[in-house]
Amino acid sequence: MTTVFFHIMKTGGMTFRRILSTIYGEGFHLVEDPGVESIEAVLGRYACLEFHMRPYRGDFIHMHTELARQQRWDVLAGCDVFTMLREPVDQVVSQFFYMQQQRAIIEPAYRANGRAYPETIEAFLDDPAHVNNQLAFLAAKYQLKPGNDVDRGDLCTVQAMMLGLDVHAGLTERFAESLHVFEHVTGRPVPQARIVNQNANPSRPPLEAIPAKTRDRIRELSALDLELYAFARERFQHELARCGPVREYSFV
Repeated sequence: MTTVFFHIMKTGGMTFRRILSTIYGEGFHLVEDPGVESIEAVLGRYACLEFHMRPYRGDFIHMHTELARQQRWDVLAGCDVFTMLREPVDQVVSQFFYMQQQRAIIEPAYRANGRAYPETIEAFLDDPAHVNNQLAFLAAKYQLKPGNDVDRGDLCTVQAMMLGLDVHAGLTERFAESLHVFEHVTGRPVPQARIVNQNANPSRPPLEAIPAKTRDRIRELSALDLELYAFARERFQHELARCGPVREYSFV
């Protein structure tokens, strides 16, 4: 059975990608063409696919955009589908500091879409494109493009998709337990139970160093992501309870 991973930015996805590429080897594939026929073709050739946001025709695009736009989730029927979600306030803060670190790569997309690059976290929060981005990813809405902000209808659509595909949503804050669910579902153990942390940003301040007023503002602006996270957390807790005792993992 093919494994599919929806890789949301700043949720531990690079660490999960490394694990998947180690387990599946040459059978692991990063989707590079969002066309439905292309996705159907690679499903037949690889044991594990990752959908992420990637450069495509001069801008960035979610690689599952056409599946979402055409509502062709049936293409992934029968796959073991995974994603990772992160507590929304922490995810927004992490994404802001990641963007400062990767400005040279990311800023051209802002220029292409007529948006100012945020110099401060306050300016970052002034733009709706930077909040509810976990929901936006799963809904395949590229929020830098005008008119692509997510709404409650998108939340309902994504929840229905997750239920329909039986998406296994792990939690960044409970990474080891999330891997335990992955092992239980796929029957594929993490080699040596060893997890190499990827894409960490040592210059990012801890969450508690962010002013409480800013954190409260993020929480208010991220209402849809908070609902999505609560939905995924409840499903995760029920699934984890069915998977038996969690083995020990080493983090390096």
